[in-house]
Amino acid sequence: MFKLEPNPTFFARAEIHVPGQGKGAIEAEFRFLDKAARAAFEDSLGDKSNLEALLEIMVGWREVAAPFTPENLKRLLDTYETSAKALFKAFYDEISGAALKN
Repeated sequence: MFKLEPNPTFFARAEIHVPGQGKGAIEAEFRFLDKAARAAFEDSLGDKSNLEALLEIMVGWREVAAPFTPENLKRLLDTYETSAKALFKAFYDEISGAALKN
């Protein structure tokens, strides 16, 4: 049966470039944001860093050899240049259903 209330969180695969190895992937756990909440989130971004913005929508991850913490997310963002873009893309692709179109 289709539910009108989605799960409060969901996982989405983020593919991150790993120099010398190609693509690496993690399963990021995000908060579900409905259309109004996404608009409010986007309006609030202003001068926030990628870390600050991602901490508002991410709540965990899988397939990473370290627990999800603000410090470890910062380490990921500092180590892999494409990771922030990949995480935001995974969030928006999953929330919009873009993954189903491929």
